[in-house]
Amino acid sequence: MIRLVIILPIVFVAWMLLVKIISDVKKANVDWTGVTTIVGSSRWRFGCVTSPAWDEGEERE
Repeated sequence: MIRLVIILPIVFVAWMLLVKIISDVKKANVDWTGVTTIVGSSRWRFGCVTSPAWDEGEERE
């Protein structure tokens, strides 16, 4: 019960922040091509270095 009392307000606040962020983003005039380019290039640069698929000589199970 104590866990519920502690976790429930945290989940509620996180949900409200998420709803607020989504509504703000929908209202904003955002150039999504630029945003996806930045996110994609960052993911590609840092993701390739840490990806298990790039390990040499190790087979994935």
